[in-house]
Amino acid sequence: RRIPQDTTPAKVKTKPSANTAPTVKKTHNHANDSSKAKSTRVAGTEKTERPEPSIEDVISVLGASGIEKWSDTEDEGGILAGIKSSSWKLKKCAIDNLATFVGSFAESKAEGNLPVGAVLALVKDNTKGLKQSNINLTKSIFDLLLCIFQTLSSLKVSPDMWMCKLVVPVVVEKVSDRKLGSCSYSILDCLCEVMKPEIIISLTIAAITDIKSPLSQEAFLKWTRTLCEDFGAAALGNGLHNLTAWIVKGCSSSNAKIRKAALDAAGEIHKQLGPIFVALAIAPDEKVKLLLDGAYQSCPYDPEYASISRSKSCFLISAHSQNGDDGDSAPALGIDIPKVDLFEKLPNDCVSRMGTKEGKNAWKLRKEAMEEVEGALKKSNGLVSTDSKCLSQLANLMKALRERLTDSQSNLKPFAASVIGLLLSSVEPDGQAKLAKLAFQTLFSAALTDNRKPMRESAISALEKGTERIAVAGGGINSLSVEVMILPFVTILKETEYKAVGTPEALKLLADRAPSLPKVDSLKTTKARDLEQEFARQVVFCLTSSKKDTRAAAEELLVICIEHNVVSEKSVNKVVREMGQAQRRSVSAIVEKIIGNEVVKTEGVSAIPSQTPAKSKNALARRMSLTPRGQSTPRRSTRSNRGGTSSTQDAPISARKIEQGASADTAELEEDTFHPLQGSGEGKSSHPVKGSKKSDNWPEFPEEPTSDSLLLSLKKSWFTFLPHSSQTILFPAGGMRKQDCAIPGVNILSKAVNLARDFPSDNCIFEQLDFILKWVSFALASREHTVGLQSLLKLSNHY
Repeated sequence: RRIPQDTTPAKVKTKPSANTAPTVKKTHNHANDSSKAKSTRVAGTEKTERPEPSIEDVISVLGASGIEKWSDTEDEGGILAGIKSSSWKLKKCAIDNLATFVGSFAESKAEGNLPVGAVLALVKDNTKGLKQSNINLTKSIFDLLLCIFQTLSSLKVSPDMWMCKLVVPVVVEKVSDRKLGSCSYSILDCLCEVMKPEIIISLTIAAITDIKSPLSQEAFLKWTRTLCEDFGAAALGNGLHNLTAWIVKGCSSSNAKIRKAALDAAGEIHKQLGPIFVALAIAPDEKVKLLLDGAYQSCPYDPEYASISRSKSCFLISAHSQNGDDGDSAPALGIDIPKVDLFEKLPNDCVSRMGTKEGKNAWKLRKEAMEEVEGALKKSNGLVSTDSKCLSQLANLMKALRERLTDSQSNLKPFAASVIGLLLSSVEPDGQAKLAKLAFQTLFSAALTDNRKPMRESAISALEKGTERIAVAGGGINSLSVEVMILPFVTILKETEYKAVGTPEALKLLADRAPSLPKVDSLKTTKARDLEQEFARQVVFCLTSSKKDTRAAAEELLVICIEHNVVSEKSVNKVVREMGQAQRRSVSAIVEKIIGNEVVKTEGVSAIPSQTPAKSKNALARRMSLTPRGQSTPRRSTRSNRGGTSSTQDAPISARKIEQGASADTAELEEDTFHPLQGSGEGKSSHPVKGSKKSDNWPEFPEEPTSDSLLLSLKKSWFTFLPHSSQTILFPAGGMRKQDCAIPGVNILSKAVNLARDFPSDNCIFEQLDFILKWVSFALASREHTVGLQSLLKLSNHY
């Protein structure tokens, strides 16, 4: 039934308290009250807490509500008379009628001021605070409570706080009752739908604390697990603090059933919140810690499980916040994670003792101080405060630990590195980056140059931990700390001249963290751009290292940096151009492969792109379409070089002149229609020939082709079929002394292979295959050179 239109909240008298001013009666428009009631349903938090009404006001409000048989006598089934009767049957009948009256509001979707508070106050005043020894009467009271909160839930109306404080202790007391336990769970669930679950969980924990019955405690813990499954653990908000403390207390209980229920609840919450719950659940002893660890292993953290849709929800909390979709961090879930002031757990003289140097046992005092820091960090559950006061103290502690990385006692150095890593992994991302500035340079120095492998490994481990976000902040890589790594890394790398024993491991660490570095496009300051160029310089120069592992790690790092736009191709090309000639020759092929078939132009060497431009392919296709399939185009040879071209026996020419000549001769490679193994027919330095390939003597295995006369013989035989530019590249004037002299020739042969793949009618490769194999054999038999050997092996893969 609907409330009469003349009944308004303004006419309800409330009992004034000592802290409240007397209420003033005012006449309100009913439409305004309805609009206010609607706003209360939507906002849910704008509703001010009202005190419990007096019994006189309750009777007045309910009498004006039009309740059927309200004022009748006991014999006629009157409700007011029945609720006041000493007969439990009449009292029960009156309570059932009130439940029917309350339920009518949910059926009719009535709006306005609901008299549910008056109904509850009336029943409470006549049932000794909702507590009766008669089970039938108690069952009716619980049915009325369930009806009240189900009605409020369907209409999305939040109850007054006094109603929650009255009902929760009564219901919690009966959670283990065989007849009322199920109804108790339902009432508590409805309360969490109409009131924030963090409020309800705090009230229930306060109530269960006073109950000593093991059955009640076990049943309550089972309900908390069900609550987390139905509403989601994130919906508990800061109420999770109280619940976690109660769960930890249950884990230490001597009752096996209570321990099991507590561990089940812990596992469910850990599955949803993971590191946040671990940070809150501080075990009082090692036994409880082992039990909790077992629960964590049986229910591992699953972020997807935490964000699934739940069967129940509180209308005062948005679904977005309740499921924790904002992320895994504590602020997104509305849970305040308490942080530890580390220095409250350390002796006052800890930092000073860490620097003790006097006496024979000074190293023992330093070790003892570091052990104290390690123990305090482990007990902090990985959450150390970094506010302004604590951060300055942590900075002093970090400086003291940094000095121990160069301790005279070699056994203390890796221990100091591990403590630094533990400290960096126990603070928030912002504080971690600030502390990392104090430690990273010394850690990199130890990771690269220390002769002892345990120390290098400890330093690398500390660097890894110092660039990872703490679990409660979401985990993963901390980009702020990774950015701090670059300057000390570049400085130490430059000082060691890429020869340090730990350089490969440091490069691998940077490769793993490189995707988190700032992108080139985001660098706004001159200092940041200069650092990017210097970083590119040091990585490229690592490619010239004499150590194979260093070169491989540097190549991997450079690939990742260019792929993620951490280092620009422009910076890499600039470094290559500024290199010496020998260094350019050693890195040009590698840089060409990394950048992706783009020409790296230097003063002395030009890397040849492995793919022919579209225009060149079209021109070659037109030329080859005029030649019958299976027959190559007419060959053209160069002029005879008997008198004008110096042979391998002539006086040696400087390396710079050789490179300049090769660079000039490769200019023809840029022409659209150039084929490196056939004459163009248009150059002034070539003319057609009608000869065939001449046979020449070549040594049999195992004799190696290293004689200059063999190379000269091959040169005379092959010159007939080659254009002038290819002649000078394949057979440099200074001879083929080392394998790197074959790099320009490998480039043009690779181009010829690509052309043969693109144009099946091109048979140059097959017709000249014997010349090519002999040339490659001679190059392989030359003096070994790393980059030259790599290019020759790459050519063999092409074939």
